[in-house]
Amino acid sequence: MRHMTRHDQSKSGPSRRNYLKITGAIGATTLAGCIGGGDGGDGGDGGDGGDGGDGGDGGSGGGGTISIGAPAAQTGAYDYLQAGCSKVLELAAEQINEAGGPNGQELELLFRDTAVNPQEARNVVDQMTTVDGCEAICGMFSNEIPPNWDFLQSKEVPIVSYWPGSRFLDTRGGDNDTPQDVSDDEWVWRTIISDSVHTAGQALNAKERGYETVGLINTATEGERSWMTGFKDAVNAIDGVEVANEVEVESGASSYQAALSRLHNEDFDAMVMSFALEDAITAIRNYDSGGYDTALLMSDGLKHNDLTSEVGGALPEENYAALGGASGPYLDSLVSAFDEKYDTTEMGDDNHPWAIAAYDALNVLALAIHRAGEYSATPLEQNIRAVTSTNGTQVTTFADGKEALDNDEEINFAGAMSNVNFSAKGDVAADTAVFRGSSDGWEQLDPIAASDIQEVLESDDYEVSS
Repeated sequence: MRHMTRHDQSKSGPSRRNYLKITGAIGATTLAGCIGGGDGGDGGDGGDGGDGGDGGDGGSGGGGTISIGAPAAQTGAYDYLQAGCSKVLELAAEQINEAGGPNGQELELLFRDTAVNPQEARNVVDQMTTVDGCEAICGMFSNEIPPNWDFLQSKEVPIVSYWPGSRFLDTRGGDNDTPQDVSDDEWVWRTIISDSVHTAGQALNAKERGYETVGLINTATEGERSWMTGFKDAVNAIDGVEVANEVEVESGASSYQAALSRLHNEDFDAMVMSFALEDAITAIRNYDSGGYDTALLMSDGLKHNDLTSEVGGALPEENYAALGGASGPYLDSLVSAFDEKYDTTEMGDDNHPWAIAAYDALNVLALAIHRAGEYSATPLEQNIRAVTSTNGTQVTTFADGKEALDNDEEINFAGAMSNVNFSAKGDVAADTAVFRGSSDGWEQLDPIAASDIQEVLESDDYEVSS
């Protein structure tokens, strides 16, 4: 018989928020309704943004519904990436529920739109945790977490996100290697690799291709600035690559021609661009019409079929996008299951690292709930590292993990994006994938190995900029 409660009762104490458990106060919805329910409302005032779920009974017995909060970019600059993530979450939730759910309870995803706006995200998380009865959050972007850090810490609710590459989290998050003592926990975990990893990978890619000088251009938004800062820090630790010039611009401009002209006041071998998709489309068209002939290195979010279909012919022959390389043991199975469910080939436009990392994030939460024997924030937090321990039996699905836990085995969940071996700060590691774009789509090239990237990150010359 499985031990239903696996946390230190002496340290966790009674649930902080038992009074928040809700049974039908908002109106329970089906899983499909939560995921496909239009724009999710405005979510901004904590009121009518989407349908609330049954918070469940918080106990270890079967029955009831577990509502997991899913802040999402259903509108805004990153909605083109959210679509694939939401589909993967839907698929993962169906698999989890088909296996009986955590502790025999149905898992429900409660989506609310944040539009990647920090204040909206704060309102949404507050709504989910104080009204909707969510004891866990699956999601949140780099643009949303840093400005809300103190607020999120005050919530003391586990956040497992597939989005935030922000280097802000390199030194924050996780359980600080004290899984049973939550007093020093920082409650945020991510199944996507840090921007430090794939920015160093892109910098190594520049060196391998002989680009001795680079010009940098990025928008003044948290995610794009974080990416570019990581790239610069890596360049500082790599011999043979130097920054010749750099320009920062506001997002949403109708033209970046003037900024490109300023950037090209200095000579360089490759232009490095960190923009959101629509801004990048505008800038690349401006680059083409301006007659520039440097190579182009792009940030991770620009490896998307919409970019090549819109500007493929305008891309220079030497162009490279670098992003977190998916290498988890469940990757091929996820792609096959996704294609079967959504009638795609190789996941189509939705084959990107954040969608793949979403599978890992939701399964980690579901397995931690099942191991804890209850749906409550503190015991859930205490079990996140436990279900991803390298000492356990490797499992790649909730069904296999649940069976092993029910047989009193320890488990090591290894997902689609990575092996999900969290560090003390809640991080995972993987290779950096490199792609070249054209009007025919994207061609995958040889990756930059995680071991080579680690050498850069551990170099005495690598210093994280504030």
